Amino acid sequence: MKTWKTLILTALFLFVVWGTSSHSITASSAVLEDWCDADEDGFCAIPFGTDCDDHDPLTYPGATERTDLKDNNCSGFGDEPPVGFTRQD
Repeated sequence: MKTWKTLILTALFLFVVWGTSSHSITASSAVLEDWCDADEDGFCAIPFGTDCDDHDPLTYPGATERTDLKDNNCSGFGDEPPVGFTRQD
């Protein structure tokens, strides 16, 4: 009896997680994103993705840099100089 219960629960789990064959990519991506994207900005945290601050929805790769002393676009530099200016390290 345990074997049948285990088999049915496993099949149900796989169906819910992976969805039907026509929706498997969408369903598995949604499950992964829910699991690794705490701030829901569409980017998973390092090491599963490229979001350098997964607690701030305004910080992700490609975000606009703001003057808040943080690295908003995950470039490795906080508060980058405006266009036309260069950084002097």
